[in-house]
Amino acid sequence: MVPLAPTTNTGLTIAERPTFFVYLPETSAKQVVLSIREEGITHLSQTFFPITGESGIISFRPSSDSPPLEVGKTYQWIVVLVCGQRPSPNDPAIASWVRRVALSGQIKQGSALEQAAWYGERGIWYDALTFLVQARRSRPGAQPNNQDLTDIWIQFLESGGLKAIATESLRF
Repeated sequence: MVPLAPTTNTGLTIAERPTFFVYLPETSAKQVVLSIREEGITHLSQTFFPITGESGIISFRPSSDSPPLEVGKTYQWIVVLVCGQRPSPNDPAIASWVRRVALSGQIKQGSALEQAAWYGERGIWYDALTFLVQARRSRPGAQPNNQDLTDIWIQFLESGGLKAIATESLRF
């Protein structure tokens, strides 16, 4: 597993419940757990997600009843691949950090790609990634086969030290 996180290992977000992305290799596991904890605190929230076992990039978002991230605080997010019926200390896990920040002024409106660029220019990594994913999804208005968009996606992931997984499929 590989977290889609910047090389600094602490990415920024403005979201109360940001979306996290992970490259997951092919697996026989049927679920993963997303755990979030505030720096220095044992546990904030846990959300279970079913998975298909296919390799690719998948997304996770804390449940709507999990506590929102607070502005100015740093949190560790952990994804555990549950290999049995319940999580075990021996299950594979990855972790990274996120810090929620506040923006002054108005948030950029426009296409998903324009918003991704706007967040990227401000160093708001997780939000830029989320909007890039929205631009690539196969749905009306998305451009999953646009080569320029694919190049932007690859460059963005490479900037985060994620060249090895930049061409993997989105699985959600």
